Amino acid sequence: MANMYNINGLSYNAKENPEWFTRAMFGGRLIQGGYIRVLTGVKGDELLSQIDLENKILQIDGKDCAWTPNQIIKLSEKKASVKTYKINLEQCIDELENKRTLYQLSPGAKNESLPPELEAATLALIAIGLSNEIEEMVVGGDESVDPNQFNGMVKTLLSSAVSIQLAGAVLTKANVLDKVEAVYNAIPEEVLQSEDAGTLYVMGSYNTRRLIRAALADKNNQVIAASWTVDDADKRNPRLYYLGMEFVPAKGIDNNTLIGYDSRNAYLLTDLLSDLDEVELGNFPKPNEDKVFIKGRLRLGFVIPFEDEMVIMSTAISTDRPAQDDGLAVAPNSLVFRAAGESKTFNVVTNTGVEPTLSTAPTGFTVTKGSATSANGKDTTPVTVVAADNTGAMRPRVGQIIVSLPDEDRNVTVTLNQRNEDVDTVTP
Repeated sequence: MANMYNINGLSYNAKENPEWFTRAMFGGRLIQGGYIRVLTGVKGDELLSQIDLENKILQIDGKDCAWTPNQIIKLSEKKASVKTYKINLEQCIDELENKRTLYQLSPGAKNESLPPELEAATLALIAIGLSNEIEEMVVGGDESVDPNQFNGMVKTLLSSAVSIQLAGAVLTKANVLDKVEAVYNAIPEEVLQSEDAGTLYVMGSYNTRRLIRAALADKNNQVIAASWTVDDADKRNPRLYYLGMEFVPAKGIDNNTLIGYDSRNAYLLTDLLSDLDEVELGNFPKPNEDKVFIKGRLRLGFVIPFEDEMVIMSTAISTDRPAQDDGLAVAPNSLVFRAAGESKTFNVVTNTGVEPTLSTAPTGFTVTKGSATSANGKDTTPVTVVAADNTGAMRPRVGQIIVSLPDEDRNVTVTLNQRNEDVDTVTP
């Protein structure tokens, strides 16, 4: 084939080589602005390992040499999936003719090849269109509506069992500021720390941004307006902030939906090492030499590692669902016993109706689970631990009780320490 251009060897660093693929992946506003992160190297279905804290770090010091490690790091895994997409485009050169094209062609030449400048321009336009399509799917993709799409941010959060959900309403100039405030107030406290990192955002439609600007323009009350900051370095596209949280307009989100999130918790998935197996632009062979084609292949997906840290307000939600705790807590998480033996109690707090399970009692201890009492949607179950006499033993007695929830990969460890001599019997 004549005039074949293989651009498979481009650098994938957007700053070093802003060529076709880089413009396609990083040229969109959400990606370029850092509002959505890119996770590379995802070739198919993969598990993304994440870490979190699950137990208290501090323990009571039993004033002995016992080593009672308490596991505090929990590994959680989120499935990341990508789909393979292809680019098959065909265009007749005659349809591309304009004054620029005519001047680029040599005198008397047939329309059998693209001038180099037009080739670059064509690839650039395709890259812009592709980046827009990708960003629309990142936000509003729904594979139940279109199997060719992947589930984007809105679909993922609406379908999630743990996301923070707020019942929405039709957004107007009169209520839009209050609704943004409601999203901000629903964001978990630990996520608000991302204000300092500059990664906290609220996403809405371009129409919602227009409503916010109109509402702020009407506000003469400085007490109300003080919560909002407008960075008008770009007069045509000023950046809007509510208490440090930037408003991000996006395609793919409807006019009545708002999403509060940390950009470090939203990833476009791709495989930058080989996801464009080949990107080619060239002419068909005769007798179709007046047609050009663009051909490529890439893999794309989207994932939210921690769905419980995002807030969505939508008219598709009828009942508020606030931030959920993990459904399991113990207090205290460490018990220290006298050498002569004694009884102590810790409490297990779960959601109402959820009965915790306990591991087998370690040697020298007996464990008894009491009856739960309910209040404010929580059950409190007392657990009594009795330590046998350990006086005169060679070393202190240690052990642990693992408290878990049925059918859930969630547990908390209570450490047990018993001295082999009591200070008050050794020192008068």
